[in-house]
Amino acid sequence: MFSSVSRADDSVLGRWWWSVDRTTLLLVCLLIVIGLFMSITASPAVTQHTSKGMFTFVQKHILFLPLSIGLLLSISVMNVRSVRLLAFFAMAVSLGLLVAVLLVGTELNGSRRWIDFGLFTLQPTELAKPAFAVVSAWLLSRQRSHPETRGALVAFGLYAGIMVLLLLQTDLSQSGLLTTIFFAQLFLLGVSLWWFVVLIPAGLGVAGLAYLTVPYVYQRVNGFFWGGADDKYQVVQSISAFRNGNWFGRGPGEGIQKVALPDAHTDFILAVVGEEFGLFACLVVVCIMLIIIMRGVFRASYARSLFILLAIGGLLTQFGTQAFINMSSTLGMMIPTGMTLPFISYGGSSLIGMGLTVGFLLALSRRGAWENDNRH
Repeated sequence: MFSSVSRADDSVLGRWWWSVDRTTLLLVCLLIVIGLFMSITASPAVTQHTSKGMFTFVQKHILFLPLSIGLLLSISVMNVRSVRLLAFFAMAVSLGLLVAVLLVGTELNGSRRWIDFGLFTLQPTELAKPAFAVVSAWLLSRQRSHPETRGALVAFGLYAGIMVLLLLQTDLSQSGLLTTIFFAQLFLLGVSLWWFVVLIPAGLGVAGLAYLTVPYVYQRVNGFFWGGADDKYQVVQSISAFRNGNWFGRGPGEGIQKVALPDAHTDFILAVVGEEFGLFACLVVVCIMLIIIMRGVFRASYARSLFILLAIGGLLTQFGTQAFINMSSTLGMMIPTGMTLPFISYGGSSLIGMGLTVGFLLALSRRGAWENDNRH
C-alpha cells in the first residue's frame, strides 16, 4: 500500500509516511500481534476460574484492538498543536473519571480503580498517564520560555492532584509510575538535584504511611516478604512456568501453569510466553521494547523543542517503567501490582491507554514535528 507513496507526495498520508518512525510502528504492530496470539492461548484457561464463556476475554481483546490501533494511527498523523489540545482534553476527562471512580467505582482486590459501564470496565488511570506526560511537558517548557506563566507550579499542582486521587484509590503502583514520569521530566528539564534529595524521601514517606495505615497495602507487602505459600501462590506458579518452558518452550497452547494462574492473561502473561515459547521468546519481547525506547531516545535527541523533548521523555519513561514493573512482578522481583505488559496483556483500558501513549510518541517524534510548533 505504502510502497507507491512518493517522497514528493505532499498529501497528509505522504507527509506522515515519510516522517513517522516506521521502525517503531512496525515493532508496535509486532507487539500487538503477539498480544493477540497470547490472549487466544492464555485466556481460555483463565475462564475456568469464572462463570464466563471460554473465549470471553479473547472477544473483548479483539473488540478493543481496532479502537487502540485506530487511536494510535489517527494521533500519529496529528501536528504538535493538535497533540497538545488532545492531551489537555484527555487530561480533563481523566480527572473527571478519577473523581467518579471514588464515587461509583467498582472495588476489586482491595482497590477501587475501575468504573463499570456494563459492557466493559474502564480504568481512568490508563488514560491519565499519557495525557499527564504531554500536559506536564508543556507546562514545564512554558516555565522555561515564559516564567511569568508559573508553568512549573501548575505542573506540580496537577501532579499533586492526580496523586491524591490515586492514593485515595490505594493505587500505589500507578502513583509510583506517575511519579517516575514526572521526575524523569524534571531531570530532563535540568532542575537542581537538591529537589530530588527532598522529593524522593517525601515519596518514600508517603509509601511508608500507606503501609502503616492502609490494611490492603500492609497485607500485600507483608505477604510478599514474609508470607506463606498462599500469599506467594501466583509468583510460585509463574516461576514454575518459566522453568517448564526452558529455552524454547513446550509449544503453543501446551502450557499447564496458566490453568493455575488466575491472572495469566494480564499480570502474568509473560509467564505464559515463557512456558509455551521459552526464554528465547521472552528475550525477543524484551528486545522489541528496548528498541522502541532506544528509537524514541534517538528521535528525541534531534528535537529542537523543549516541549517535545520532555513529552517524549515522559512517554518513554511510562512505557519502559510499566514494562519493567510487569516483568519484575512476573519474575518475583517485585510485589505484583496489576501493571499490564504493553500491548501484550489483556485489558481494554490498557490497550486504549497504550494506543494513546504510542500515538503521542509517534506524532511528536516525526521528522520536523517541531517545525509546525509555533511555541517551541
